[in-house]
Amino acid sequence: AMTGSIINLPAFERKKILYRLIEPQENQVEIVPSLVVRPNGTSCTAAEYFSPAYPSSEFGYTFSSLDSIECVLRGDIPNLEEIEKNLRSNRPDTEINQLRAAAVESFYSDIVEDKCMEGLVFKD
Repeated sequence: AMTGSIINLPAFERKKILYRLIEPQENQVEIVPSLVVRPNGTSCTAAEYFSPAYPSSEFGYTFSSLDSIECVLRGDIPNLEEIEKNLRSNRPDTEINQLRAAAVESFYSDIVEDKCMEGLVFKD
């Protein structure tokens, strides 16, 4: 169990709390649009990734579990190597990197250039 300020929690945990506690209300309370670009080159909205109401999953595991180094280190996903093969669809790293870069560029263009919004944070 974690104690202390929410600020001391990892960003991933803070984002999950955000989607659990805040009910967006037009023109009053909004969650900044976010995109999660996954290690296999696919992407989804932060709401799909973090929301407990409708968590996205593949092969019986949530995206966040499949993408978590902590889950890998703990051995939470026993057949991870097989799942990773399927997720990659035999694509080389260069192709996956290009897919990830294209997703970020598209999202940036939409949010910053088209909608004139700010506040993008990228973490790889």
